[in-house]
Amino acid sequence: MHRALTRVVVSLVLAAGLTITTLSTGTAASAAPAPATAPRAATDCSTQQAAYDAAVASHAAAVAKLKQVRHRLKVVKRRLRHAQAAHQVVKVHRLKKKARALRKRARRLRDRRDVAARAVVTTYNALTACQAGGGGGGGGGGGGGTGGTHSPVQSLCDAGLPQKVCDTLGSLAGGGSDLSLQTLCDAVPLLQPLCDAAAVGLPTDPAALTDLLQPLLDTIGLGDLLGGGLPTDITMVQALCDAGVPQAVCDALTQAVGGGLPSDVTLTALCTAVPETQPICDAVNSGGLPTDPTALTDLLSPVLDLLGLGGLLGGGGLPVLSDTTMIQALCDAGAPQSVCDALATAAGGLPNGVTLTELCTALPETQPICDAVNVGGVPTDPTALTNLLSPVLDLLGLGGLLGGGGGLPLSDTTMIQALCDAGAAQSVCDALATAAGGLPSGVTLTEMCTAVPETQPICDTVDAGGVPTDPTALTNLLSPVLTLLGLGGLLGGLLG
Repeated sequence: MHRALTRVVVSLVLAAGLTITTLSTGTAASAAPAPATAPRAATDCSTQQAAYDAAVASHAAAVAKLKQVRHRLKVVKRRLRHAQAAHQVVKVHRLKKKARALRKRARRLRDRRDVAARAVVTTYNALTACQAGGGGGGGGGGGGGTGGTHSPVQSLCDAGLPQKVCDTLGSLAGGGSDLSLQTLCDAVPLLQPLCDAAAVGLPTDPAALTDLLQPLLDTIGLGDLLGGGLPTDITMVQALCDAGVPQAVCDALTQAVGGGLPSDVTLTALCTAVPETQPICDAVNSGGLPTDPTALTDLLSPVLDLLGLGGLLGGGGLPVLSDTTMIQALCDAGAPQSVCDALATAAGGLPNGVTLTELCTALPETQPICDAVNVGGVPTDPTALTNLLSPVLDLLGLGGLLGGGGGLPLSDTTMIQALCDAGAAQSVCDALATAAGGLPSGVTLTEMCTAVPETQPICDTVDAGGVPTDPTALTNLLSPVLTLLGLGGLLGGLLG
């Protein structure tokens, strides 16, 4: 009896345990949330944010570097002007080379800055599209822009750009403005930033669209479609005259570079060779060549005045270059020093104390030098400089100074007074002129050497290289002659 009752109780307990376990399991299962009802996780835009931050940092670094290089270029230009004024040939050459390198680096940095700026726009649009729920900003409408890369080129002009822009861009891809933007970018890879921007939505404001397109069009030489201009490294000097400047201006500027045709010399080459013309290149690179006559004149007038060419635009400006350029400038440009010494002696002075205008006035045979300098400055190319000086020196009997010949000896045109103008005491010239039977300013060295043969060493030296301007050389030349003439008493005051 007890045994049967125990079995019944155990059975009831086991049954009750199974029921509790089943109920507990069912309750727990019903309490767990179904995956389908879980809340959506926030869109992860960390990649787009990192790209945007990197683009901003890259742009800031490019701007800082460009500013630094432009400042260094400004300092070099100032030092170059001072060196040119002081006729420091070696320093001028070194500074010109440094300036060219800095200009080239500035152009590269400017391009890098522009690319970085476009990257900032592109990554910002992608970031905002992602934050708005676009999942990364790829291929979507980009906040209501003009469309994606599959949109036709015509969409740019539908948004407000001039129709000629779309027609021209379409022709670059071998079709019309109905071609897609991506087809255009595939044909012209330099326009890829346009398609990158289109992928997230192009601006619909014409001004913003122009800001995006202008540097791209400038890069491919079509900046004028939006009011810009061709870069100076592919724009010829002739473009100035094609825009309305007198042809004489382009001819003179080309001559300043070293010769050639205005249609063969770029503005970059001009600004590199003649730093004074840099404002022209700056204007063209920033906004294109002005087509308005007044604006063009306002740009060129101060540059031409600075070069002594103001008269080519009907203005006054500074005196012609030969009025302010010393004879020494010829030798600073590469001519032998003996050439400048001889020309200065013929003009009655010192190389760094006689202007080219004074030389050409005193010796009309030298007028071709002044004409060339007034048009384009002193030639720095050795061949051009030799071609200019050789016939003049031959005419003056100084061809031997450049390896030529012909003409009269320099002593035929040089007065005794030139010795004292070079540094000898006036009493020396007075004594020599008296011995030759005249006045220091009225008797040539040849006449002196003919009348007083003892003075022939003076004529020989002058014919070979001009009157010495170095005090020691002048003393060494005159001392034995004066001693031979019994004028040794003047040696105590030989130099004035």
